[in-house]
This record gives sequence, C-alpha cells and structure tokens, in this order.
Amino acid sequence: MKDLLRYLVENIVDETEAIQISQSDENGTQILHLKVASAETGKIIGKGGKVIKALRAALKVKAIPARKRLHLVLED
Repeated sequence: MKDLLRYLVENIVDETEAIQISQSDENGTQILHLKVASAETGKIIGKGGKVIKALRAALKVKAIPARKRLHLVLED
C-alpha cells in the first residue's frame, strides 16, 4: 500500500524528496500517514478535496482483495 501511495503522490507533487509515509495499525485498520512539503499540501487536497478523495478511493480498492481496512491521513 505504501508503494502505491508513494507512486501516486510522486506524480502529483514537485518536491518528491519531502514525501514521508508512515503506517500504523489500530483495531485491524491500517492507517497510512502522509506528509508532504507545506507548499504541496494544496496539490494533495485538490479543489474541493477531489484529489485526496481519489487517493483514498484508489487505496481502498487495492485493500479489498487483501481483506484489509485502510484509512489515509494527511499530516500537516
């Protein structure tokens, strides 16, 4: 999951070296924490939140065959 998220985010932002992805598990739910440069946060959120919603949807589709629950959190 982290590799897919990194690939998608690298193609959105300009400062790829600032991408940080960490993972934690809570009550059977895998939580991915994404942190990008503060200037790039708007690109990840997108107009009306469309980009972050699309990222979450893509990750959830990938998690379905693995029978995992997934949540993406954008850190400040």
